[in-house]
This record gives sequence, C-alpha cells and structure tokens, in this order.
Amino acid sequence: MERTQARRAHLVFVGTSAPLCIGFAGSGGALRGLFLVLAVVLPTGIVLTLLVRRVVRHPLPWWLVLAGLGLLTVNSVAWLVQLELQGRPVATGAVVSVTLPLGYLCLLVASSIVVSPFARLDAGGVLDAAIFGLGGASVLWTLIVRPPPLDDVVARVTGLSDLVVVVIITMIVGTIVRAFTTTRSAALGYIGLCTGLTLIGTIARLATRTPNGTSAWWVELVWIVAYTSLGAAALHPTRDALPRAPRRAPHGTDSLTPARLVFLGVALSLNPAITVLMALGDRMVDLALLSVTSLTLVPLVLTRIALLARRQASAEASLEHLATHDELTGLLNRRAAIARLDTALRRVDAREVSAALVVYLDVDGLKRINDRYGHAAGDALLVAVAERLRSAVRAEDTVARIGGDEFVVVSVGPSGAITPIPDRIDLALTDPVAWEHLTLATEASSGAVIAHAGEYAGADEVLAVADARMYAAKQRRRSGLDRDADESAQRGR
Repeated sequence: MERTQARRAHLVFVGTSAPLCIGFAGSGGALRGLFLVLAVVLPTGIVLTLLVRRVVRHPLPWWLVLAGLGLLTVNSVAWLVQLELQGRPVATGAVVSVTLPLGYLCLLVASSIVVSPFARLDAGGVLDAAIFGLGGASVLWTLIVRPPPLDDVVARVTGLSDLVVVVIITMIVGTIVRAFTTTRSAALGYIGLCTGLTLIGTIARLATRTPNGTSAWWVELVWIVAYTSLGAAALHPTRDALPRAPRRAPHGTDSLTPARLVFLGVALSLNPAITVLMALGDRMVDLALLSVTSLTLVPLVLTRIALLARRQASAEASLEHLATHDELTGLLNRRAAIARLDTALRRVDAREVSAALVVYLDVDGLKRINDRYGHAAGDALLVAVAERLRSAVRAEDTVARIGGDEFVVVSVGPSGAITPIPDRIDLALTDPVAWEHLTLATEASSGAVIAHAGEYAGADEVLAVADARMYAAKQRRRSGLDRDADESAQRGR
C-alpha cells in the first residue's frame, strides 16, 4: 500500500511539473499566466483534500502549507489579471505586495515546524547546517546581487527585505538537508526541493530584475517545480512521520574536532573576507549584507561553540564516571573503593574520626543462578543487592562493587554509630528478589572489620582481613547446610 502511494506521489510530481513547465515555456500571454496559476492551484487542491479527509497524521504544518499556497494562488491570479487582462507592465498594489511575502512566510514556518524535532535531537548538526547555509547566502548575494545605490531609499529597503528572506531560506534549506541525510524521507526531500527551488528562484528573480521590476521569464519555471513538489510531499506516505525525528541522533555531530573548529573559524571570517574582496574589486560594500549576516552568524557560531564545549565537558564527566563506577550497578568500582578506604583510614589515624568499618560481602549462589536462568537473572540480582546495600547504610557511607559477586561497604564514625551497620545489611538482604516469573535468593556471606587508629597499615590489609572473615562465614554456612542435609537424610531412613 505504501509503495503504491509513494509511486503515485512521484507520478503526480512528474505528471504535473513537466506538462506545466512545457506549457509555460511554449505559450505566451494569458495562457502562460494560466499555467503558473495552475502550478499553485493543483498542489493547493491536493493538500486541501487530504486535510478535509483527515488522512494527515500531523496536520499543523500542512495547514500552514495550505495557507501559503492559497496566498500564492491569490498573488498569481493578481499578476495574471493585471499583466494580461489589464495590460500593465508589472503587477502592483497591496494584494501583490502582501500575499507574496506572507505566502513565503507560511511555507517557511511550515518547513521550520517540520525540522524542529531534528533541531532538538541533532542541535549541533542543525546549527552547522544553518551556519553553512548562512555563509552560502552571503556568497550568493555578493556574487549575484549588487547592492542598490545609497540614495535610493525604497530600493535599499526592498533589498534589505529580500536579503532577510534569502538568509532565512538558506538556513532552512541547510537544516532540511541535514534532516534529510538522517531520515531519507521522500516527503522531507520534496519539501527540501521546494525550499531549495524557492531560494534559487528568489536569487534568480533578484539577479535578472530590470529597472521596471520584471524578471526573466524562465524564473517562473523554478516556481512551477517548487509548487508541484509540495503536492508530491503531501501525497507521499512518509509525510505521516513528519514532524518527527529518528530516535537516535547521527554519530559524531558534537565532536570537538579540528575540522569543525576550522569550519567555525571560516564562518566567522567570511564577512570580513567578503568586505576585503569587494573593496579590492572597487565594488560598493553592502552594509545591509554585512549587518544582517553578521547579526545572525555570530550568535549561531557562539551558540555552536558553547554547545561543543558543553558536550565536551559532559563527555569528560562521563569518562570520569566510567573510570570510577561499576557499569551494571552504578556503584563505585574497586579502584575508587580502595581510594575511599585509604582516605577513611588516614582520617582514623589522624584522630579525625573514631573508627572505620569495612564490610566485605560475597553474594551466594550467583554462579548457580547464572547457569540455571541466564546472566540477565544474575545481573538483576546484583542490581537488587546494590540497591538494598544503599538503603541499608547512611548517605555518607561508601558502597562499592569490587568484583563479579563481591561488594564492600566503608563507613566511618563513632563505634556506636557504625557497629549496627552489618546487622542492617543482613536484614536488607533477607528477602528474595522477584524477577520476571522467578524468585531469586539474596543471601550473602559477609566479613566485618572495625579499624581504630594504628591497627592496620592500609586498605589492602583491612580488605584482606575482611575477606578472610567473609570466607570463614561462608564456610560455616556451607557446613551448616551440609549438617542439616545429613540430619534430614538420617531422619528419612
């Protein structure tokens, strides 16, 4: 079904844009204007039909597309009436002046809504694309569009508004291209085609504009293809995934690499370089270009640098956390536990605290659970043990996983405050763990040591003593289980 809908969208695009372009190029007068009107009316009808039938999953951007196409339809009809029926050399009036920019604005807002989820997910990549697009706007404007004379105030105001439109369009084109490389959505591709052609058409209109306000006839061909691509975007089934970004951002979008720093440096130096080149070529410096692009480019680059710095700091913090914590349980690892224990013993020797408690635990039966139910069950048991150990001790105490099934608790303070901790740990591990349809025992053998000033040489010695006591407790438990098994066997004879 989706394949059929996709094929129909492509056929509609080719079947409308090609005949309209051929008809427009091969005709003249009112008939040529009619082809341009049809190029807007046809996608308007497609979008309106889909919205009325309520088959669009996310209708907001498409309502904006409909509004934009409706305004552009009014604009095209006004041009047709004034040029062909009334014989004017160029269309004028409030309707012509207002509907065209408002129509573009609706289409640009719709495009912004479509790419907004990608901006949230892939902020770095979207910022790069926007910066690249903005730099492209500066280059295009400098190479193609010459600034109006300083004494022509109306032309300069109009040129400034055109420049703002070009800047906005190029930034949106950049973000859409970035989003398209992530999703490969055909509907997004058609929207990108429309936006890109809008940029090309705007630049071509400005570059070929004559003193009386008209532009080259072939510029209208660009608009025809742009408008019909919106109809194809609305018909393609991938439209229902818009606006929605993929679950994961592309890899490497926020790496602080030399290439990215060079790119940002080039972006910042672009306007000064353009100014120098214009001065060397005896061309008038376009102050509007420098003002608009600089006021937009500098904040974008600074935002990008701030994002890179924040991500770099976050990456370093993550690496530091991974170096000192156990990945499964989130507890401190062996290295961090030994460092904490060394610090605790130094405080005890310096008489800052009365004593240090070390509890060495070994989870009984973990290997049996792994062999019988799989490592997922064993991992669930270890995570449950870690959570119960945290709840059994004080917030300032240290809980660490130092081996596969081995945990250590370190606590400092008066003997009266730390002595009850082993009993609280035993009580916390009494109840079994419910996992899926299983009940997993949480029994653990433990050995405790309370260290006072001058009793132990360091962390390794304390851990060795606690480990030995834990092993002795494990042996006593095993002996008790064997003795109970023997007694049960004797009673059964």
